[in-house]
Amino acid sequence: MANRATDRPQTIHVCYFGITRSLRFTLPSIEDNILKPARQRGPVRQFCHVFDIGHIDNPRSEERGSVDRNEHALLQADWLAVDTPPVADVDARFLRIKSYGDNWNDDFRSLRNLTHQLYSLKTVTDAALEDGAKICLFCRPDLSYHSSFVATLKHAMTAHARGEERVFVPNWQGWDGVNDRFAVCVGHEAITGYGRRWDVMEAYAKASGRPLQGESLLRYALAEQPRVVVIKVPLKASRVRLSGTVKAEDFRPDWLIGLYLRAGQTLGRARRAMPGWVQHNRHLRKLGLRIKTLTLHHVLRR
Repeated sequence: MANRATDRPQTIHVCYFGITRSLRFTLPSIEDNILKPARQRGPVRQFCHVFDIGHIDNPRSEERGSVDRNEHALLQADWLAVDTPPVADVDARFLRIKSYGDNWNDDFRSLRNLTHQLYSLKTVTDAALEDGAKICLFCRPDLSYHSSFVATLKHAMTAHARGEERVFVPNWQGWDGVNDRFAVCVGHEAITGYGRRWDVMEAYAKASGRPLQGESLLRYALAEQPRVVVIKVPLKASRVRLSGTVKAEDFRPDWLIGLYLRAGQTLGRARRAMPGWVQHNRHLRKLGLRIKTLTLHHVLRR
C-alpha cells in the first residue's frame, strides 16, 4: 500500500524491546513470519532497545545462566540503544509502583521485570515515532513466532490507507485485559497507546488501586486513545527460555475462556438456588467438574 503523500510504499517499523536472551533460537521465526512478509509490503526499518545484562536468575521462569551480551547484533537493527542496569528512572518508578502490591507474589521480581520492559518499550517507541513511524510491529525478541504476519499486515496496510487507528493483538491469554506479547499498530494514537504504557503506569495503579498487571495496563492505556480499535487475531508465539526450551502456551481464544468462566458462574448460581436439583443431575455435575477444571487451569496460568 503506497504512502499517498509520496506515492511510495509505506515504511514498516519493526520494534524490539526487553532482553534478547534466546534470539539465536527465535531469529529464524522472526525472519520467516515477520520480516519477510513485511518486506513484501514495503521498506522495513528495525529499531531495537535492549538491556545489557550478563546473567539471568529468575525462579518464576526457571531460568538461570549467562546471557550473550552481544546477541542483539543478530538483528542488524537500523537503530539500536542499549542500557545497562541500574537505570535511575526505572528504579524510581519501580519503587513507587511497588507500593500497590505484588500481582505475582514472587518478591516483586516479575514487577521489576515488567517495569524494565515498559521502559524499554517506551524508548524504542519514542525513537520509531521520531523516525516518522505510521505502522509498527512490536515484537519481543525472545518469542518464537508460529504464524505468518501476512494476513495481519494486509489488514494493517488497508487500515493505514483509510486513516484508521488500529491495534492488532493475539486473541489468547488476555487475562481480562489485552494480550501484551506482541502487536501490529497502525496510526500515531495506536502506536502511542501501545508503546508508551510507561507514561500511564502510575495513573493506572492509582485508578485501579490494584497491583500492576501487564494485560490490564494495556487495556487501560488503549482505552485512553478514543480512536483506537483493538482487533484480536489468531497469531501465535511461544516464549523461548535462555536454554532454548519452548514454554507451553495456552492458545485457547479469549472468548472461549470467557465462556467457561461465565458458565461456571451460572452453574454456581444454580447450585445455590437449587442445590438438590443440580446435585442429582448427572450431566450438570459432569459439566460443573469440567468447568471447575478449566477455570482453575485459567487462574493458574495467569
